Amino acid sequence: MCEDEDLLKKAEEVWNNLTDETRLSVTCFIFSKIHEHMENSGTYRVLIYNRLGFDMNAYGVLMESGGLDISNMCHDYWKEKYPEKFEALKKHLKELWSEDKEEATEKDKSDREDLKRESLVFIGRATCPFCNVVNRFGRDERRCPHYEDFEEVQVKSAKLLVKYYLAVFRENGEMIKIMVEEESDGRA
Repeated sequence: MCEDEDLLKKAEEVWNNLTDETRLSVTCFIFSKIHEHMENSGTYRVLIYNRLGFDMNAYGVLMESGGLDISNMCHDYWKEKYPEKFEALKKHLKELWSEDKEEATEKDKSDREDLKRESLVFIGRATCPFCNVVNRFGRDERRCPHYEDFEEVQVKSAKLLVKYYLAVFRENGEMIKIMVEEESDGRA
């Protein structure tokens, strides 16, 4: 529940000033996005950034308003409704994290660490500002020649820590950082 009474008061004031038709349209849109989240799962960030179209500034406000709880409830529903997808996800993660590969070479270990790092951070995409190629991370990987690395950014406030990731692209000495958009792949 949102503890910011001023924010709740303002939200209620805005809501009460909307026409019935606008309130109905907004509610239909929100419900359809929550239903999509229930059927396809995904993280809280997928819900607020990809499905609802907000930017990072909405993270804490929507979380305090119950967004994270709603996202978790949607995932629980998805897990119960689609146990085969959930089991496939668990199997994928277990394989990804498994250390008992027989006689793994140093390169195998290094590749596995790279894969873990990328898979944990990204199931997402960022479009290269130089060649407009969509770079995919975490699954169905694709990188353009301008992709260099990624950076984790942390924004701290009194009540929470928000993390997001930037893909780093470089061409002819010019470096541009693009926020990685998180995607749902239907596996949470």
